[in-house]
Amino acid sequence: MTTITLSIPVEINVKDGRSAYAASLQMILRHVADFHMTVVDIISEKYKIPVDEIMNTVTSDSRYTNMLVNPDIHRLSSTLSSIKDQEQKQDDQMPKLESTKKTVQKKIKIKQKPLS
Repeated sequence: MTTITLSIPVEINVKDGRSAYAASLQMILRHVADFHMTVVDIISEKYKIPVDEIMNTVTSDSRYTNMLVNPDIHRLSSTLSSIKDQEQKQDDQMPKLESTKKTVQKKIKIKQKPLS
């Protein structure tokens, strides 16, 4: 068995320590979400159950809807949301540049060679 270690480069625009911390949390949570969806995809394929049916079953179950969630989770998600909102406001204030390029569609005719 051969073991390969891969490293995925990630760019983080650090404005301050808070945004760096938020970015690191976002990377971790994305990884957890990717892992979770991979597991759901595997179960879906093995048991021939559509992914949407699996997700609807889970999210409509009372154990899911009544799950006790640590209040810190809500605090972290609201912090990330406010950081994203601030960044979106900054992006919205940036002047929009319009493209001056025109899209041109060309038709290509292909001539067939006669069979010999």
